[in-house]
Amino acid sequence: ALPISLKSNSIIAKGIRSCSWSPGCNDSGADGEVGNNIIAYWEPEMKAKSRHASVTLRQWPSKKLLRQQTLYNVSDCTIYWHNQGDFMCALVERHSASKKTFFTNLELFRIRDRDVPVETLEIRETVHGFAWEPNGVRFCVIHGSTTNTVSIYTMHAVRGGDVVGDHTVMFASVGERVELTHKASSRDT
Repeated sequence: ALPISLKSNSIIAKGIRSCSWSPGCNDSGADGEVGNNIIAYWEPEMKAKSRHASVTLRQWPSKKLLRQQTLYNVSDCTIYWHNQGDFMCALVERHSASKKTFFTNLELFRIRDRDVPVETLEIRETVHGFAWEPNGVRFCVIHGSTTNTVSIYTMHAVRGGDVVGDHTVMFASVGERVELTHKASSRDT
């Protein structure tokens, strides 16, 4: 059987480069919280039409605009969804106006929060990899020019080192994993 056309439900996006559906359940949460029928896409700059690049999130099938983030001096953009669809990262490769300097912005969308706020994390080095923690709120970024560094960030507020016990962040794929563990025996260490 051939796929059924949903032409009446199409979204017009000029020059769209990529799109991605949010993962997770399709239900809306309590208090009108956004559900997971969300499509994210990015459109490049169109200098001839004086239009900046953008990342757009729309609810489906209503096509309701949830958030549109304008971007400047964009070379490329990759969309990474959190496994439960709570967050989305647009990894934006940017360049200076002269196109001689390159850097990366992580545009971090809080999907469940009112008006889908966006936080920007600028990394002034080459980014080699990005991954969300499989069942948590953290993400890691591999970056560096000559020596690579793995940086771990969280989307939640962090309390100081006053929690006793073992704390592990793990990022895994098939056949490999990276684990960072902190062990605290008392609140004084």
